[in-house]
Amino acid sequence: MKSKLILLSFIVFFGCGQDQKDAGQSNEAAASEITEKAAPKVVVPKKTVVPKKDMNLPAKTPSRFTKQFNRGDITFKVDCINQEVSTINVECEGLSAKEFNKKYEVEGQLIDAFALDLNKDKFWELYLIVRPTGDSGNLTIMGITSYKNKSAGDIIVKDTDIIRKVNSDRVYSERGNLIRTFTNEKGEQVKLIYGLERGETGYILRPIAQ
Repeated sequence: MKSKLILLSFIVFFGCGQDQKDAGQSNEAAASEITEKAAPKVVVPKKTVVPKKDMNLPAKTPSRFTKQFNRGDITFKVDCINQEVSTINVECEGLSAKEFNKKYEVEGQLIDAFALDLNKDKFWELYLIVRPTGDSGNLTIMGITSYKNKSAGDIIVKDTDIIRKVNSDRVYSERGNLIRTFTNEKGEQVKLIYGLERGETGYILRPIAQ
């Protein structure tokens, strides 16, 4: 009888302990579930990929070069929208015999223009400075002259081969002169002054002083 009581007590004690253990595990699972539901979901923002600009693409709105020179009875008008291949529009108003309105297509960009009287004959010339497209940085000079304000025509440009070996040149006007400066292969600074002379079929521009 005593043995039965001891066995019964043991069964009751073990059953209560197991119930408490199961209850504890249930509480822990419930708490874990509540914690998982309560924890906010962390959203990692996606990286925004910014496309790289292609520097070789032409600008959407090409720069525009426009100048007007009023010289006595005539007026030179220059207009150009610079692109990889540009069209330069040149007009000379006030000519007494023949109008001058011409378009020049160049592989490059028009960067400057000057109205000068290099040969001092009191009739003006127009000089255009073009930077070629591509690796070469040598500037190209183009010229248009007035023939005694009656008509106008292109100037023949005979430049020196020295400048073709460099790409550091600059062309500008100073005190009524047209000047090109650059650094030669020896690292020396070179300055060329241009002159205008009459040829058999027209005017010729070439360096006359260094």
